[in-house]
Amino acid sequence: MPPPSAERTTAAFNLGNTGGPWLGGTVIDAGLGYASTAWAGAAMTALGLATAAVALRLHKSTSRVVTSSAAGHRTEQPAEASC
Repeated sequence: MPPPSAERTTAAFNLGNTGGPWLGGTVIDAGLGYASTAWAGAAMTALGLATAAVALRLHKSTSRVVTSSAAGHRTEQPAEASC
């Protein structure tokens, strides 16, 4: 069984592959013309980049590495410090 992260990646990829043509068709059906599909694609790209930036920021602020010392005390460190 693949790890859940691989399944989420595939699902996101499939969502993008179906969402793009749907958005383009909706823009054309709205009577905005074929050239407006480029603007719709640009808006979709900006939304995707903004979502990725927010996700990265949230991941960095919540990632912690738990270590234990010889005395048995557990301490938390930011994930960046352990690399």
